[in-house]
Amino acid sequence: MASTFKCFALSLVALFSIVHAAKFQGYNFYRGNGPVSSGLVTEGATLMLNGKPLRILSGAIHYFRVVPEYWEDRLTKLKAAGLNTVETYVPWNLHEPRPGVFDFDGILDIKNFIETAKRLDLLVIFRPGPYICAEWEFGGLPSWLLTIPGMKVRSNNKPYLDATNRYLENLIPRIADLQFQKNGPIILVQVENEYGAYGNDTVFMDASKQQLVTHGIVETFVTSDGPKDLTTGTATNVWMTVNEKNDMGTHLDTLKSLQPNKPLMVMEYWSGWFDHWNENHHTISLKKFSLELRAILSRNASVNFYVFFGGTNFGFLNGANFALENLSMPYEPTITSYDYDAILNEAGKLTAKWNRTREILQEFGLLADDLPQPPADVPAFAYGQVNFQQWMSLDSVALGVKGQQMNDPIQMELIEVFPAVPVTPLVYNASAGFQSYGYVLYSIDIPNGNSIIVLGEIHDRAQVLLDGVQIKLFDYPKSDYHEHIFDVSDILVGFFA
Repeated sequence: MASTFKCFALSLVALFSIVHAAKFQGYNFYRGNGPVSSGLVTEGATLMLNGKPLRILSGAIHYFRVVPEYWEDRLTKLKAAGLNTVETYVPWNLHEPRPGVFDFDGILDIKNFIETAKRLDLLVIFRPGPYICAEWEFGGLPSWLLTIPGMKVRSNNKPYLDATNRYLENLIPRIADLQFQKNGPIILVQVENEYGAYGNDTVFMDASKQQLVTHGIVETFVTSDGPKDLTTGTATNVWMTVNEKNDMGTHLDTLKSLQPNKPLMVMEYWSGWFDHWNENHHTISLKKFSLELRAILSRNASVNFYVFFGGTNFGFLNGANFALENLSMPYEPTITSYDYDAILNEAGKLTAKWNRTREILQEFGLLADDLPQPPADVPAFAYGQVNFQQWMSLDSVALGVKGQQMNDPIQMELIEVFPAVPVTPLVYNASAGFQSYGYVLYSIDIPNGNSIIVLGEIHDRAQVLLDGVQIKLFDYPKSDYHEHIFDVSDILVGFFA
């Protein structure tokens, strides 16, 4: 029986290689003209949407990592690659920069992004977190959570659930009418994000799911986790999907053993990888990319390319990796670019992976014959060298900020900012009168004589200046888990001479 099954599977692959999808099957195909009979059904071997079989071919585009003027360009290039769905995260920390203060305008107009996808005949996977990871600042959680007494994030903790409830209460109604069963393109909603790598509290995951239901989500729920975390990261009666870039056939077999009566999906097929400061740019070869994609499609699985287009971590919103369970690992901040060696590069240009994606979809009979042509690339300009004519010293900047006296340094989120200026969150966030991103200047008067400077654990960089001159620099790879002690007496002799 096993041998017969393998032969049958190989025959299907051969058949796929010569059969071509006729017309593009996106939102309009599945919505039809009559009433919607059902949303996405995840029972049996094949996904069903409104009574029709569906293979999700999706790509991640994060609206908050690219300016709105380019949303249609990136989405059209996604459709032209043969994909029928776009996936996006939602960053809580940008949408609620201060407790109870919400921003859904401009680059944060999530409703406009989803409506653009619908106009282009795409389906949508909606991943609202509240925790999103995404190599994003605090995983999308707002820093003001750290100012709330008793707070324990990503847990069945009342202060945390109260905060997520208020956020979802303001987010979900804005997109509720864009769900598939309400004539919109959203077909799938994710609960939390890779929770199995963090905890195993099903009560918390069920509470997170219930909050989404309470505020208006009616579509199918999903969780996504790494291969080793599938069972610990799920919620009750929620479809499980897997995230990985290596050995995809084995991981899909594992997923099938855990969900024998459900379709397979790779929620994150990592098309490349992100970069930390001081690292070389990560790349994945076309050969490796193609091998794993074929392994996914040969198992009749749906797939979401993470990412199709990465974009940019604007301002101070790049995230960092930090392993609490392994103190020998350094603090690793992500760079500003989120190029990811993806199917489109950071500038939105087609890469070799874009062409290869189309070729492989065609091999499996999944490439429609009526796809749009990709838009021409946006022209790039070389601005040359910029010579600054004016500048302000650190001391001059500090004069404009009211300082505070304290016995010991405290974390940034607990330092009151005067005044709490409402500036765009992509640049700076003075949330609830406290600082979320940027720099902190600590100063101390050193008397003439022997002095010892003691610095605690540093995340992620500290410059030590004496009378405006840098005398010490502590960078993140060497700053973790210990104090830094140095004697400035010799330096002081020179300064006070």
